Amino acid sequence: MQVDVQLKVDVDNMETSNRIAYGWVELEGVIKFPVNVRKYIDKKDNKEKMFVSYPQKKTGSGYEYICIPTDPKVREEIDQKVLSEMSRWFTKSIQTVPIEDVRITLLSPGKGLVKNVGLATVKIAGCQISGIVVKEGQRGLFCQMPQHISQGEYTDTVYATNSMMQHELTEAVIGAYQQKLQVQEQQLKAVKEQEAPLDPFDRFLNCYKNNDRQGMLNTLLESSLEITQTGLDEKDAIEFQEAVIRKGNQTITLVFNNTQNREQFSSEIFAFVPQNNGGSRTISLLETSGQASDRSRIYKEMEGKWNQIIGLHSDPVPKANNPHTAYVRPNAQMTQPHH
Repeated sequence: MQVDVQLKVDVDNMETSNRIAYGWVELEGVIKFPVNVRKYIDKKDNKEKMFVSYPQKKTGSGYEYICIPTDPKVREEIDQKVLSEMSRWFTKSIQTVPIEDVRITLLSPGKGLVKNVGLATVKIAGCQISGIVVKEGQRGLFCQMPQHISQGEYTDTVYATNSMMQHELTEAVIGAYQQKLQVQEQQLKAVKEQEAPLDPFDRFLNCYKNNDRQGMLNTLLESSLEITQTGLDEKDAIEFQEAVIRKGNQTITLVFNNTQNREQFSSEIFAFVPQNNGGSRTISLLETSGQASDRSRIYKEMEGKWNQIIGLHSDPVPKANNPHTAYVRPNAQMTQPHH
C-alpha cells in the first residue's frame, strides 16, 4: 500500500500538550485524512512513547472516529510510517554543524516597537549567509533570516531546518552582536573620557607627574580654592596662608609662606601633593628671595601672584583681631600652620 505522510511538529506546544505533531496521511493517492501524533508514559517501563491519533468527533456520549483503519495490517503500516517520520524528525532535530564565523555590522536603531539594530554575516557548512537582521523588540533581541518576496509575502530565503540548529545560529549571532556593541560602547566611553575636561584635582596631579609647573599654576588660576588658614605677622601682613583643592576626601594643599632670616627675606608658594603611599610631597611652584631691605617689594609681588591663584582679586584678605592668632574662615577645618 502506498502511504504518504506530511507532518508538522508542534514545537511551540510540545512541552504543555500531549500533541507533538499534526498533519495528513494519504492512502493510494486517493484518500487523505488528518492525524495527530501524541505522547504518553508507558506504565510498564515508565518511558515516554508516541502513538498515532486518528480523527474523531465529539458526540453526546463521548467521541467517535471519523476515519480509522479497520484492517490491522493497514493500521500497522500507517502507524509505522507516521512514527518513522517522527523518529526521522527527532534525529534530524538534534543535528548541527559548527558555526565558523560571525561578523556584525551595528545599525543605528530607528523608531518603532521593533528596531533593526544589526546585520550579520555567518559562515557555516562551507557557505556564507549574508543579510541576517538582528532586531530588538519588546521581549528583547531576535534574528530574522534573509527573506525575499514571493506572491506578495515575505519568505525566508535560507533557514535552519531544525530547532537545535536554529537555536545555535540565533545564539551565535546575538552573542556576536552583544560583544560588538560592548566594544563600541567601551570605545565611545574612552573617547568621551579623553574629550571630557579633568577636574582641577586630577589636572593638577597630571601636571605634577609631568613636572609641568606652569600647567600646575594654570590649573590653580582656573580653579576654585578654599582658604583653610591664615596667619598674620605683627604688622597685619600675611605670614602664611593655606588653601586646598578638594576631590572627595583627598586634598592638595597650597601654601603662601613668608620668612625672614636675619638679612634675608623669602616669599614662596608651594604645594603638598598626595602620594600613593598615603603621604605627601612638597613641590615649590614660585619663590622669590632677596635682602631684607627688599622685603616690601618681594612681598607685594608674591602676594599679588598668590591672590591671583586663590581668586582674591578684589576681596581683601580678612585680618585677625589678634595679629598673632591664625585666622580661619567660618566652616573651614583648622590645620597646623606650615613654616
